[in-house]
Amino acid sequence: MSTRLKPFVSIPEPFEWPLIGHTYLFLPIIGSYSSERLTEAIGNLECKLGPVFKLKLGGRTMVITTRAEDTKIMFSNEGKNPVRPGFPALNILRKKLFNSGGLISENGPEWYRLRKPIAALQKKSIYTSFIPQHQEVAIDFIDYIKKNRGKDNILENVLYHMMKFSIDAISVVSPGFRVKCTNTLQSDIFVRAGIDFMDGLYLSLMDLPIWNIYKTYAYKKLEYSHSVVHNFINECYIQSYESILIDSLCKNTNLSKKDISLLLLEIFFGGIDAVATTLTMTLNYISQNPNIQQACQDDIKNGNMLFLKACIKETLRMSPTGGANSRIIPNQINIGNYEIPSNVIYYNFLGH
Repeated sequence: MSTRLKPFVSIPEPFEWPLIGHTYLFLPIIGSYSSERLTEAIGNLECKLGPVFKLKLGGRTMVITTRAEDTKIMFSNEGKNPVRPGFPALNILRKKLFNSGGLISENGPEWYRLRKPIAALQKKSIYTSFIPQHQEVAIDFIDYIKKNRGKDNILENVLYHMMKFSIDAISVVSPGFRVKCTNTLQSDIFVRAGIDFMDGLYLSLMDLPIWNIYKTYAYKKLEYSHSVVHNFINECYIQSYESILIDSLCKNTNLSKKDISLLLLEIFFGGIDAVATTLTMTLNYISQNPNIQQACQDDIKNGNMLFLKACIKETLRMSPTGGANSRIIPNQINIGNYEIPSNVIYYNFLGH
């Protein structure tokens, strides 16, 4: 006997305010949660509402789940051309600059057109070619740490310093001109741009969708971050710095100059947060266990670093850089015995 599904309207949700929905939960002073700690907010809401609940943010109703088995349901129903909700404010900004929303915001054929040229980066011959330069980055960063340690040889605000390292490392790849971590003035500008980009992404999800008529605080953060990195990429273009990546993209006849600028920008931004967060959390977990620290040191001395790689993978399991998967499912599905209609925004959070 089949279980009768509960209607969509019966899915639990917090108290809703007129016009702004549940955005008030993330507002400064009056809100219960911080948009910068979204996964923690989801974990708390799960305790109150259960593993399936609704949120209305930025004028859009979305279904949130926190169970691993729901991820399987989502992927098995995503269709031939999966559709992600994306970031509407970012999409508007990028279409003004590049005539495309890019890999983060686009779906379908446009996403595939831009994603295909980047596949070259996954070839071993390509990414291993950057090893000598990345070794220089790592050596320079060790010296940087020694110079920036404070009292009792402690390095304060580790994430900030790891962002400087990640900017140095990713700039070698895209756009091919090093932003050295030791160049405090230049690297700090990109640190701020990286922080503003991530803040703008999350905060714009809480905004009312009015970016075409009014530049919200979140939109201005996105605009500033793009201006900084876009100008940097254009300067590298003009100077014609030698870059394997740029050379590969320029040879692709299906890409315009704006397409190439957009892809270089996306790689640059993508490398900052992912690398810095992963390294910071890995060091955090390793620091809590002297036995693990010793095992990592022995692993490095032996030269295989298999144990250290396992630590990084376990960090990504425990503290993933992307806390959720999201799709707009084209057909009705059953999640937690609730009837979820087609074309509803669906998020599955596992990293809380």
